[in-house]
Amino acid sequence: TFAEMAREAKNAISHRGKAIQQLQAFLLQQ
Repeated sequence: TFAEMAREAKNAISHRGKAIQQLQAFLLQQ
């Protein structure tokens, strides 16, 4: 359903954002 698709998309976006934040923190530590 549309609600399920929206939830999966939101989870993917939040996961990507979290990965980007971790990457930025890793780069700042170098």
